Amino acid sequence: MPPLANSQKAWKSWWDRLYKLSTARDISTIELKEFINDPPVEPELPKIVAADMTLTDVKMSFGLSEVQGYESWQVPRSLIRIRPDFKTWLNMPSKPAEASSGCKIDALLFRICEDLTTNGLLDGPKVTCTHHFEISLEWGPITYHNKEYKCAGTADYGIFFGEQDHRACHLIVLDAEQNHEGELLAYMAMVRAKRKAHGEPDSTVWGVRTDGQWVWFSRLNNEGKWSIVDYRVRRDGWRDIVNVMAYMVLQGHRNAASALR
Repeated sequence: MPPLANSQKAWKSWWDRLYKLSTARDISTIELKEFINDPPVEPELPKIVAADMTLTDVKMSFGLSEVQGYESWQVPRSLIRIRPDFKTWLNMPSKPAEASSGCKIDALLFRICEDLTTNGLLDGPKVTCTHHFEISLEWGPITYHNKEYKCAGTADYGIFFGEQDHRACHLIVLDAEQNHEGELLAYMAMVRAKRKAHGEPDSTVWGVRTDGQWVWFSRLNNEGKWSIVDYRVRRDGWRDIVNVMAYMVLQGHRNAASALR
């Protein structure tokens, strides 16, 4: 069955007709059943693929704005130390037969979560952390080129935090060799919109986009303001990159563990 319409007018008309059918002297049970099984529905919106949206498109369609200047989250903190053996593996060039650079980030995020847990920083009541590949996302309606659409796409990877049966996405990761900046922001915007619709008081979403040598970190805060910072492996080193990512994971965990959530 298509999704039920949100139109109050459509529902009022349906209830009025249902009332007349149910209170008529010669009630037709067949007609009544058929009518009950055919509630008002909203028309199916055409889809716009997130990969086809530019950064400007996403900002306008989701009502976002960009932060001017630097924010404190963009500066690395000394949260964890990366061991020499793992750092050596990260610096090894990928071969054509190997998986994309996103898999290195996946392994790195697992290691970060392990270290944060060992250090007692991810301890929280009823909060679990799960990693997911290929996250299908949809949100609508959005206004794109003066028409209403539903935005849809599949993000490469994400981390979910929360209670066992009520986890929410807090971090999205994309492979920069196959995906662009506008696409990442579109996924982050969809996640934020869904979490706000579910009543979460803080729907901040984090994002990572990398080609293995450059890493672009993004944050979309609860007010819809977007900020970004870039790090380069050869220029900044894995230590700073790892600790920015660790901070993002830690903030997602704290958000999910908040009593206000």
